[in-house]
Amino acid sequence: MVAATNWVFHADVNETQLKALQGAIASIREELCDSEVECRLLSEQNCIVACEKAALEDHVATLEVQIKKLKSQMLEKGVVHVINKVIESTKFSSEIQGVRKACGVLGFEKGKQLGGCSTISDEFEALDPVRFARRDEEVDIALTSLAEIDFAGLFHPGS
Repeated sequence: MVAATNWVFHADVNETQLKALQGAIASIREELCDSEVECRLLSEQNCIVACEKAALEDHVATLEVQIKKLKSQMLEKGVVHVINKVIESTKFSSEIQGVRKACGVLGFEKGKQLGGCSTISDEFEALDPVRFARRDEEVDIALTSLAEIDFAGLFHPGS
């Protein structure tokens, strides 16, 4: 009878443990189902994010191309603006006139080449070496003056 009582007692303990394990298994199954649903949702969201990322990368690439074009256009317009400002400057114009005058005195005029040979008629004109040496200094002064212009200062009249 003691053996039968022990057997019933152990069966009762085993049944209690079995019910506890079955409850734990049911809880784990529920968590597994919930996790699978969450996994599917996250996978779908991941696909959406991947598609949006690709679209954004394409958009960024397009914007980068547009930025390069705009920078190029701005640089182009800026350079043209700077050149126009320099050309319009009275200081620059007077320095260019000085170089033209000095070169004209030396015989470097439109249609003529160094040495006095006309490009139009191929006639040779002899240069006076004394006059050439004397005017050489004028050209040096005019070119030095032109080279030393403060081009940045041309944009700030009255400075």
